[in-house]
Amino acid sequence: MLLFSLKIAAAHSRDFRRVRLHDGEDTGKETTIPVGTAVVPIRCDDNSYIDVEADDGTIYRIYFSSLEYPGYINNKEVTEYFSGIVYVG
Repeated sequence: MLLFSLKIAAAHSRDFRRVRLHDGEDTGKETTIPVGTAVVPIRCDDNSYIDVEADDGTIYRIYFSSLEYPGYINNKEVTEYFSGIVYVG
């Protein structure tokens, strides 16, 4: 069941560390997620990263600099990287 998806926003799309995964493991190879790509969160470690699946089936790992609300990547709010984020609660 798809709960939500996000789109990569144009503002800072190339400014954060993201790696392509192979069999769920970090390959160490940084890559770019193209602007406008829809991604669906699929898992996280509740501490430092979230794995997302792109609309083409590629799985990426995105590392956070802080998980304090509202969440930060490279000390910028996640809303600068993704469009479609909705906070509830």
